[in-house]
Amino acid sequence: MPESESYNLRVKFNCVHYVTFNLTKVYNHFMASKLLNKKIKQFNQIANDQNKLLFSNNSFCKYMRHYDFLDKSGKIIISKNKFDMNKPYFGSIESSFDDMSYNDLQQALNIKGNELINVLHEWLNIQQ
Repeated sequence: MPESESYNLRVKFNCVHYVTFNLTKVYNHFMASKLLNKKIKQFNQIANDQNKLLFSNNSFCKYMRHYDFLDKSGKIIISKNKFDMNKPYFGSIESSFDDMSYNDLQQALNIKGNELINVLHEWLNIQQ
């Protein structure tokens, strides 16, 4: 895999992660302030779906942010039977996401990124 593709996935993953994380803070503020409306409520469902799909594996999130193949306990995040030097990220994607492939993760990030873009457009009343 070309190095540029590797960085592309890493940047995409981190963008979707941090936008979701910070919009969740905004959502929680609206909840606490009782300022919820239909547009803001829809974000919560998108964020929950993304958190379940992409961010439930803290070890992989840590790896994508810090290039560390070890989890908090010092255990390698790639299972031995999924380790493959020829796969992008050496099989860590397949180990972390129930056999999701590199292409599946790219596609999921594209979908979730577009959902976030649409939410922001609606929240900010930006015409597409």
